[in-house]
Amino acid sequence: MTHEDLAAQYCATVSQNVALAEGYLFESFSECSMSAKIKRSVKDIDFNKIRTFLYEYEIETETGNWKRLGFEREISDYSVYSFSPSGKKLATFKKVSNESKKESAEYEVEVWNNDSEQGISLASKFSTKTSHGEIMMDGWFGDFNWSPDESCAVYVAQKPLKTSLSFFSPPEEGKAVGDQFLYKEDWGEKYAGVFDLSLYIVNFENHKVAEVPNIDPSLCPGQPQWAKQGTYIVYTAWKTLPRKLGIIYCYQRSCGLFSANVSLLALELSINTSSEKIGKIEIEHKAMTQNDILALFPRISKCGEKLVWLSRKEGFSTHSGAFRLALGNLSDDGQIEAQKNLVDITVNPASDEEFPGLWSSSLPSACWAKNNSEIFLSSNLRSRECVLKINADDGKVEIVNEGKGFDESLPKSSASVLSVGSQGRNALISFSNPNSPKKCAVYLHNGKMICGPDFGPISITKDVKVPKELISKAKQSFEGLQFEVLKFKPKNENLSFEAILIKPNSSEKVAFPLIVIPHGGPHSAHSTSFVAEYAFLCGIGYALLLVNYRGSTGFGEGPLNSLPKNIGTHDVDDMVQATREVCGRDDMDENRVALWGGSHGGFLACHLTSLFPDMFKVAMIRNPVVNLASMVTSSDIPDWCYVETLGQESFKDGKLGLMNAEDLNKMAKVSPILNVKNVKAATLLGLGAKDRRVPHSQGLEWFNALRANEVTCKLLFYPEDTHALDKPGTSADFLLNAVLWLKAYL
Repeated sequence: MTHEDLAAQYCATVSQNVALAEGYLFESFSECSMSAKIKRSVKDIDFNKIRTFLYEYEIETETGNWKRLGFEREISDYSVYSFSPSGKKLATFKKVSNESKKESAEYEVEVWNNDSEQGISLASKFSTKTSHGEIMMDGWFGDFNWSPDESCAVYVAQKPLKTSLSFFSPPEEGKAVGDQFLYKEDWGEKYAGVFDLSLYIVNFENHKVAEVPNIDPSLCPGQPQWAKQGTYIVYTAWKTLPRKLGIIYCYQRSCGLFSANVSLLALELSINTSSEKIGKIEIEHKAMTQNDILALFPRISKCGEKLVWLSRKEGFSTHSGAFRLALGNLSDDGQIEAQKNLVDITVNPASDEEFPGLWSSSLPSACWAKNNSEIFLSSNLRSRECVLKINADDGKVEIVNEGKGFDESLPKSSASVLSVGSQGRNALISFSNPNSPKKCAVYLHNGKMICGPDFGPISITKDVKVPKELISKAKQSFEGLQFEVLKFKPKNENLSFEAILIKPNSSEKVAFPLIVIPHGGPHSAHSTSFVAEYAFLCGIGYALLLVNYRGSTGFGEGPLNSLPKNIGTHDVDDMVQATREVCGRDDMDENRVALWGGSHGGFLACHLTSLFPDMFKVAMIRNPVVNLASMVTSSDIPDWCYVETLGQESFKDGKLGLMNAEDLNKMAKVSPILNVKNVKAATLLGLGAKDRRVPHSQGLEWFNALRANEVTCKLLFYPEDTHALDKPGTSADFLLNAVLWLKAYL
């Protein structure tokens, strides 16, 4: 197979991947039809970026027919592309390129009306000018939330940067001298250059933008929501002292919910028609969850009177953990009344059938349904991602994708919620499994499901010509994949763990080469979702074993907490047990076993190749942790090194100033680098130069040690990529290099 053929086969598979960024469901009052607007993210290898397309459908409730409305529309150039809750308005923010303005960012704002009688019209157009810096629409800090009357929106943006002058520059009013190179602390991995955030309200009718004043400077706000019919906003705020630690994928960062009465500010924005900025208005911000270490993702009911959020009163030290779903009523003074927990923590599920607790990474922007009596959300449940419907009165949990309609359509599927409908009757969801890319469906209030059509392929490069028959062949290949969820029980342990085995389709009796894949984290999980890269590897003849070792999310709080202080032992033991048991099957070739892992998965791959050098012949490793003693002072998450090595109580604020030789010695002892001399496996490494999580010096340490020991190895260094190595060009390059590596050495 030539490299051109390999690239074409990759494109044929990955072009059929469906990554859904966001979805809206607009319900008619008659209940006979609905409309769905769905954003799909697509990899563009030529420009090494993610592009976004909008799909629109009309859905007939009676027939279950999804009618495509026109051609998909590219919306990649917009920082904000948001439909109002009623579906009658669309707001877009497009950044104006202006290199001369370093202190702030300018956005061109348009608001479009969609009226059934007058059609589509441009209602307003204006510029934010120098109001703020970059708008955050990242899914963590950022949220764009329309006011109940749809005249305003609240969102998150960076504050304008304060610039300083050189000692040799002419003076300028309001600018300090000599602080040009003053250190500014950001939020670490993926948030380089994100320093100070604030909340902003835009009035679409008067073309005014104003910062919400008086937010505590020691807090970083995000996730704003309107409440109490537009008089209040409720938001999450994270502590920034004594220092900012990396926040992406880190749910343990101390945060709480706050409320602010913004009625005066909103009124001033609505009546002030002058070109002058809004005058100073004092606003009081009230803490709503003073007793909770973690409270985030507030979601207000459609009536504006109820609130649900993810809560963990006692907090946790691992980077992920189980949450409670809390509910309360909003009082007239912006406080929470009658608070209760709808879903509590499950420590040790008695069986695989028992609900393991709530393992959600967020809440849908629109999650309230059925007259504010139900909440829809997504959660990991063991090796699946599931849609949960939770009763707001008694907390009863129903797993939607274990219902009749789902398992008939896609057995053992994983699913997530995109949005609850505008009238709160139905829910727009997505679902997939390892042999079927994501599709959308509407889950009706009567329990039935209306499945949508395939999205179809989108080309990811103009430089590789992919014949139609190759796309069809790739589809047949991944649709024929076989998968199963396997269960394992470690010796002398009450806990169990799982793995997902995916095999190529073959009518002949074949022993497949096996790629073993530990997930990163370590507190995350593989799920039975479609992953295009995995489908591609299976399509060219490799079986995959995705191991959810002890410590993975979705299995209960007790199993997760069993791993801290035991990394490098429990997780390694589970990987070896799963590999040995699967390699004992007739359809696996025990002499051709490879490893694929990144981050903590890379940590495990390094351990496994050094501790079991004859079991694994090849390793493909991305940004691995190899030496915790050297990583602890250079990573944006030093607490990870403490918690996973020394236990959950080991890291306190300011701990870095109190490091001692005993701690560093323990970190060194659990590090793969101590046994690197044993490695035999041909090793391919991929490193991101801008990785703040696991600095590339970690991978270089491993690479240089392998070279010194004359082990076959190769290093791919990506100068513009970060920890995940997820830029389209990077992920494609590493995968195709990995395939060539496998063909050469496995």
